[in-house]
Amino acid sequence: MPAEQPSTGRKRWRRYAVTSALLAVVAVFTVVVWNNYTLQHLVEDVIYSDPRNLGIEVNVYYELFQNSIVYDLKSVSGDKSFADVFRVFLQFAAEMKDRKLEYVKLAYQGRVKYILPGEDFYSVGLMHSYGENPIYIIRTFPEKLLLPNGRHAFPKWEGGILAVAARQLEDFNTFMKTWLELR
Repeated sequence: MPAEQPSTGRKRWRRYAVTSALLAVVAVFTVVVWNNYTLQHLVEDVIYSDPRNLGIEVNVYYELFQNSIVYDLKSVSGDKSFADVFRVFLQFAAEMKDRKLEYVKLAYQGRVKYILPGEDFYSVGLMHSYGENPIYIIRTFPEKLLLPNGRHAFPKWEGGILAVAARQLEDFNTFMKTWLELR
């Protein structure tokens, strides 16, 4: 006795389901690729638009299915200072000031070191784009950072302005050293 063939309706339904699933996968893939392409293109524009930024390589990409990005420093040439590296980040944040993100992960060569809440990323980008004193942004930046486990990376200092400023700049140097894995 020959095996029963599925009805024509079931064949059509299977074909429709497979085609729909394939189209959904292609659509998601296209969105992910386009978003990551535009982010990477934006950071490369930032780097190449300012000759001081040459020698700093960054990959930026969205985390899959999340409203967050990873800002991954890939390499920094030996002639670059902490200020050079941070300037690229500030310029990128200024370009991204119109996009609302949940958070930004700061990574070095693929390893996440710090997490910056999206509101703070927005604020830093806005301050930089409006010409806020970069020393103020640098001083107050570390206290905004979280560690990958969600705990605050640095304290918020209080007291006299000179003592607070000195401690904030120490925290910034510590932040940059640990982000770039320097001892």
